[in-house]
Amino acid sequence: MSNSSRINAPCPDVFIVPNLTFKIMSSTPVIKFSTNWNRKLENNLFSSFRVYNPAIHFIKNTFDIIPPPSCKHIQPFQAYLEYIKPVFLNEVDPLFAWIDTGYSLPEFTRIVLTMYSKQNTPVSSIQFAQLIFHRTDPRALNLPFHLTPYKVIDSNSQFVIFNDSKLNN
Repeated sequence: MSNSSRINAPCPDVFIVPNLTFKIMSSTPVIKFSTNWNRKLENNLFSSFRVYNPAIHFIKNTFDIIPPPSCKHIQPFQAYLEYIKPVFLNEVDPLFAWIDTGYSLPEFTRIVLTMYSKQNTPVSSIQFAQLIFHRTDPRALNLPFHLTPYKVIDSNSQFVIFNDSKLNN
């Protein structure tokens, strides 16, 4: 690969060879989000509802998380599985529906039915998984704000949002 170069490559694992570009693939499973429901990808812990795959859905397995293109402020990151609960769509409880999407259970069900409507298998017979992920590096949350604790007169811990651009001046 004497003609290859990482200079000006779009990311560290892409090699550019004249007239040819290729990416080195990893064995880490990838989850691509089409929507950042409930702004969940901006948290250290977040949920997902996926078709259950026991080959990759096991506790502590690490995934490459790819945010939707609309979330330009969130870079791809890694997260590991903290919790897994295999369920059928009719077994999802209202709490998970609210946490995962910010919508009620009937609306969550409608969304899932729409997303999987083109499957050859009836959605009612698909085993899904309620997943909770944990970022491997919480400091990688590259958001335009951060939370800082401060004390108030009644001694309760509270938080203030600071814009990082003002802190760097």
